[in-house]
Amino acid sequence: MKGLRLAAAALEKHSSEAPFHVFDEAFAGRGCRGAWLRGPVDSFKVRASATLFASAASKRGDEELVQAALRLLRHFNGDCSYRPEGEGSAGHMTGFPDEDIRLLGPDIRILHICGVAWGTLLQAAAGTAWDVRSRLPRV
Repeated sequence: MKGLRLAAAALEKHSSEAPFHVFDEAFAGRGCRGAWLRGPVDSFKVRASATLFASAASKRGDEELVQAALRLLRHFNGDCSYRPEGEGSAGHMTGFPDEDIRLLGPDIRILHICGVAWGTLLQAAAGTAWDVRSRLPRV
């Protein structure tokens, strides 16, 4: 919980490409768009993790954790993109082509694997002190 809150606070300090600036910029050769270690790989992994935390928390009824994860996810507004680069790279799926993944909102693949609908997470946010619906992308 504390890690999600700290990450969201760090992201809030940037007006554009926030995930890249917080999670990837310190690594030489990385850009806000690119493949594997030349792209925002850690932003990609943080987005997937926050989606997983929100999904699991939703299933457990942990509203506070859902809200913390959504607060972080709202900073994934699509201004960064990542592409896996073959077997062993984050996000690569055997049998599927490696394509650009726009880092926008939650990781849809994680939601699907967890069996959680994005709308379910947004409903969990409704009417709480952590209601971030107006700042989350529509996916």
